[in-house]
Amino acid sequence: MNLPARLADVSAECATLSAALYREDWRLEVLQSLTEEDYSRSETRAVFSVLKNMEERGEKVSIEALTLHSKELSDAGYIAGRDLTITQMTMQIPSPHDFPAFIEAVKEMTARRKVYHAAKLAQGYIDAGEMASVAYDEIERAVMERTATNMTREKLSSGAMADAMAAAIDERMDEKARKKRVIYTNFGRLNDCCGGFEKGDLIILSAESGAGKSAFSMNLAYDIACFEKRPLLYLNSEMSTNQNALRWASFISRVSHSALRNGSATEEEVARAKEAADIMRRGNLLTINMPDMQIASVLSEVRRAKAQHNIEMAIVDYIGRMDALNSHDAKEWQVMKSAAQRLKTMAIQLQIAVVMVAQLTSDGGRLAQSSYMAHEADLWINISRVKEENLLSAWPWNYFITFRKARNVEFGKEIPLRFDGDILRFTDDKKEAEEIAGEKPKLMIVKSKSARKEDIPL
Repeated sequence: MNLPARLADVSAECATLSAALYREDWRLEVLQSLTEEDYSRSETRAVFSVLKNMEERGEKVSIEALTLHSKELSDAGYIAGRDLTITQMTMQIPSPHDFPAFIEAVKEMTARRKVYHAAKLAQGYIDAGEMASVAYDEIERAVMERTATNMTREKLSSGAMADAMAAAIDERMDEKARKKRVIYTNFGRLNDCCGGFEKGDLIILSAESGAGKSAFSMNLAYDIACFEKRPLLYLNSEMSTNQNALRWASFISRVSHSALRNGSATEEEVARAKEAADIMRRGNLLTINMPDMQIASVLSEVRRAKAQHNIEMAIVDYIGRMDALNSHDAKEWQVMKSAAQRLKTMAIQLQIAVVMVAQLTSDGGRLAQSSYMAHEADLWINISRVKEENLLSAWPWNYFITFRKARNVEFGKEIPLRFDGDILRFTDDKKEAEEIAGEKPKLMIVKSKSARKEDIPL
């Protein structure tokens, strides 16, 4: 279909395709921000479609690699010799300053086309002598269809809702059906309180700096991916592969992390730690280390993991290191709020649970960077240490989970935990907690200026 020139900016379309082939971060932003509908010509749509498929398959993306997919390009609508050539479509590399403007120009043309087609439709109905109400209803329907997102929208009558109620109840009463929708951890009290992690939910896991956010995330990942064998993606922004591997070896084998790290582990402990690799090998955990965590790349990696491995949960550790592309003028809270919104939308679209690890402010009261993130979450749990003066009365517990937001749990409800920092393990089982804690101290010595740290039982 030939469109008036004012309804298509082919130069901008080619510039975004060139950008996608030139830089990986630009490619992720293009694939996240635009759809095939945003491209007005069959050849530019075809190139975008094939680029998206290549990215989802994890293939190396380049102009040379793109040209090798001639059949896929043809199936997507590209006709060699008639349309713009691949070279013509991919040689307009924009400057960093102009790149965002080209994306916005493509989006603007899409919006113009929607208005244009609705106006043409209105004119046709008026020319045909239809009642204004008929024309209006058809225009509204056309606009709604053309502005529809990828989200599935359902309109339910009372009868349909009644049927859905009965089906939902039956599903939750059937254990196998329930497990398809809900993800459970080995923290029994957590499961009992919130009913497990629902697919489609955004869960905030927060703590103060250095209070064990990543360690607790590791516990969740192990429970789900290695114990339950459910596919899980762990996006790590803080540790190298070597550091992460040592933590996993310690966690699974229960050999001291510090002993492994400083080389003081015994031969028996080393052997036990190496055996832990077999447990990891049989698991269903996919880890991606991304120190340059950006929202576009996070969304792309999660979508790819869903397509390739059918993951049921993604853990993003942690959002405080996230930086949105092309957001130089945005305030930090705006970046964090936008990231949370997009993660929530993705969780619903892909029907996975997303755990977003976040940091509390030093006073322990607010989410660092943006309290607006909490508005997007379905569940917000915070982990924190038991205060030193309360350790004796709380024994054998030294940590607790606090519910900051939940559908069916009262605000502030606490679940006690025991954390063994040397092997990075949390437990809510009292017997195991007592074994970790050792003999209950008979007296808690009050810390003073003259008191030595070793005199204060932990």
